[in-house]
Amino acid sequence: MFTGFPFGHDHPFTYPEGKRVLELAMGELRSRRDLQDQLGMNPASGRKAIRGSKANEVWDFLSLSTAKEGKKSTNNPHLTLVVSWQAVEALVIVPHAVNKVVRQKLIDLGKDGFREQAEDVVDCLKQKKLLRDHGGATPWFRGHQRHSLPRARGAPLVVDAIIEGDLRTAIPSGGPIKTQPRWLFAAYGLFVDKENSNYEMQMGVQFRYERCPELQQANAIGLIASAWLGCKPLIDLAR
Repeated sequence: MFTGFPFGHDHPFTYPEGKRVLELAMGELRSRRDLQDQLGMNPASGRKAIRGSKANEVWDFLSLSTAKEGKKSTNNPHLTLVVSWQAVEALVIVPHAVNKVVRQKLIDLGKDGFREQAEDVVDCLKQKKLLRDHGGATPWFRGHQRHSLPRARGAPLVVDAIIEGDLRTAIPSGGPIKTQPRWLFAAYGLFVDKENSNYEMQMGVQFRYERCPELQQANAIGLIASAWLGCKPLIDLAR
């Protein structure tokens, strides 16, 4: 039974325990009707096997109704849950090999249109009261390029380059977070002009252990679901 994500200063992350907690959490999330009805989540999806033993994070995914039967997760946007040594992240992944239709939709938005998508996601997260009621929940974006080690099956991927930040940096808010949309523009521009790299984009919510003690409770599953539901504007674009 899932009872929460127990990690923090007094309970350091370990890969075996992270994997156990992740599997319990994913079992709960697969049964969520709101994710199925509103996002088209496929409860039968996910990693067939989670290998490894020493990484500082572990993850699993849920595919969406946009994914055609038999297609790899790398061809379609999907929901990913990451449990790491410092945070839990509920993300929508736009993979490097995303299908041409979705890729073109994102390119057609232009950087200003993509910024509006980010603002819609933040607004949706506010409407769900996730940001108001949980001060440690941070709307997050990330773009990165990685590679795997040869002959190291199950080993963590090596990060070649990364750009990430609070989504609210792209949106004038008048709050303590200063507006600088060029962070988001840079992440988006690298996707548009990714050349032959395996660059991917991520958008969602980051919950850091030291700022979100509510992660240690069983109803933390609701936080993860709300984070994914808040990304509906981006998911609808792919649908």
